[in-house]
Amino acid sequence: MSQDGTGAAAVVGPNSLATVNTALNLIIGDLRSFDAGASRPSWIGAGDWWVKEISATQHRLMYYNGTTDVIMAEVNPTTGARVDFFHADATVTEYRAKAASRIITPAIAAAAAAKVTLADAATIAVDLALGFNFKVTLGGNRTLGNPTNVSEMVGGVIEVIQDGTGGRTLALGANWVTAGGVAPTFSTAAGAKDLIAFTPLGASEIFAAVHLDVK
Repeated sequence: MSQDGTGAAAVVGPNSLATVNTALNLIIGDLRSFDAGASRPSWIGAGDWWVKEISATQHRLMYYNGTTDVIMAEVNPTTGARVDFFHADATVTEYRAKAASRIITPAIAAAAAAKVTLADAATIAVDLALGFNFKVTLGGNRTLGNPTNVSEMVGGVIEVIQDGTGGRTLALGANWVTAGGVAPTFSTAAGAKDLIAFTPLGASEIFAAVHLDVK
């Protein structure tokens, strides 16, 4: 938040400005006159503006819509240089789904790489809009279904785990391809883990490199 010596926030209400540019100019002035903080003040309401300090040379003008803090601009308070965004930070779900008009932060990119658990079923569904890396525990003989929402920009890893009983087989759907076209024979010991490193080759075809019995 942006504060003066009394702790008052630099807030611009929704009815006090005619344009976003007016808001930016006022906030830039506040940036040179007030201290700044890292989080939205508790008294900020829907439709209010506030200033978020990222670093000594990176401040952001934020617009709170009642649910999300939308980044409207980024300012260097030392030089006055400004970058307009008018976009909100992406959530993990939005980043995985490749949502448009979102800002990606390092923390979100890291969180999005966490393994997503696939539902165990006769045919295991793999939706690449839900994640980059996945894991599944086999509870019976299964087929790894053809992935949906395939993009050549998205590859990852699937961890395949045998349950406590073991002996479960796994076949690959028709759109999965392997080196030499040889279908892999997955590990079957109870608790065994195999890794499928995958990369799409087009709109539907996806290459799988299988690493067996990873310990």
